[in-house]
Parts: sequence; C-alpha cells; structure tokens
Amino acid sequence: KKTLILQLFMNNLKIRVYNLYKRIIFAGKDYPGGLNVVRKKAKIEFLKNKNVSDEKKLKILIGKGNYYAQELEKLNQFHKYRHLKRNYYDCKEFEDYITKDT
Repeated sequence: KKTLILQLFMNNLKIRVYNLYKRIIFAGKDYPGGLNVVRKKAKIEFLKNKNVSDEKKLKILIGKGNYYAQELEKLNQFHKYRHLKRNYYDCKEFEDYITKDT
C-alpha cells in the first residue's frame, strides 16, 4: 500500500513537470528572442535534471521552473505593453518617460 501511494505521488510530480514544460513552451511563443531559444534552454534544463528522484529536490526544481515561467509571462506582457505604448502615444513623450529615471 505504501508503494502505491508513493507511485501516485511520483505520477503527480511527473504530471506537474510535464505541465510546467508545456507552460514554458507556451510562454516562449511570444518571447522576444524567439521560441527556439526558449525551447533549447528549457530542454537543456529539463534533461539536466531528468534523473532526479528525490521528492524534495523535485519540488524545489518545480518551484524554480514555475518562477521562470512566470518571468517569461511577465516579460511577454511587458513587451506587449511597450509596443502598445509606442504605437498609441507620442514617441518623444514615451522616450522621455523611459529615460527620466536613468
């Protein structure tokens, strides 16, 4: 019975890892560097950690992956925002706003 619970838990982690990979790839579609860059980096990281079987280590790695996926999503939102801002506002006003803090 204990091994069955452990197998179910590991299957749950496998599903979470798979969903994380899909989320990163989906967020990479709008990445400014291109999808291929994101796909290569994600593949390298996931293959580097494919033999990890410790539950705690897997949870830590999934947490780091979630953080990376969130950063990708936020970066995409930021680029879309800047694009819209440039198209709908005076360029001089926008550039002054950006360089004001620097």
